[in-house]
Amino acid sequence: MRSPPSPLTVLKRELRSLSLPNKRALLRWLQSQITKEEEQNANREMISSQVGREVIQEQRIGKTVYRQERIRCGKPGCKCMAGELHGPYWYSYCREGGKVRSQYIGKTLKTEGELQGSC
Repeated sequence: MRSPPSPLTVLKRELRSLSLPNKRALLRWLQSQITKEEEQNANREMISSQVGREVIQEQRIGKTVYRQERIRCGKPGCKCMAGELHGPYWYSYCREGGKVRSQYIGKTLKTEGELQGSC
């Protein structure tokens, strides 16, 4: 006895009956869905927590992630080396040319309008 066809096989069979303009429209839609998913995955990968930082809170505006973090400066003898981290401070993270770029924002996070172009 044969197993039932996979959902993809059924979908392919159905798509064959679409007109060419509808197939092109479907292709554009699929490409936009793939692009969105790839961007989401890239953002998740790029913004992994860094060593010596403790994330307090995080928010996303467009393609930029804003994080409030406590940080370890790394200076020998500093209180942070014993566990008392500095901050919290806000940083922005975004991807430019395949690289993650971070930027110090400060003690307070500005309004969305003031943040445009921060990363």
